[in-house]
Amino acid sequence: MKKIISGVLLIVLVCFGLSACGKKEFSFSGDWNLKSTGTADSQRVLETEFDTKNNVVKSYYPSWNNYNYSYNSDKKELVIQAENELIYDVDIKSNDKVSLELKQKGQDKKDSRFFIPETITLTRKE
Repeated sequence: MKKIISGVLLIVLVCFGLSACGKKEFSFSGDWNLKSTGTADSQRVLETEFDTKNNVVKSYYPSWNNYNYSYNSDKKELVIQAENELIYDVDIKSNDKVSLELKQKGQDKKDSRFFIPETITLTRKE
């Protein structure tokens, strides 16, 4: 009986380990279409490129253009190092679609009086 249980556990652990090894870590690299809600640009789709070599965003979205960025996959947080640092919560829908919710702009945090909410949807360009 112990051998059967040990065998089943071994199979489960091997299968789980193999599935975890096959997962590819998400990357913002490449070209994206950006759509924002809560801003004057909310009706437009803006081309955006994340240059992972130099950690710079090139975008028609003025709040992001030519600023450094960093992505923390553990916290699921994207930081755009603009004049007023922008910090977004990242919700990865798929490798080709990401939703970002602004949680801090400069010193204004989500629960402050002067905070203006913003949601951004990124879809990877084909």
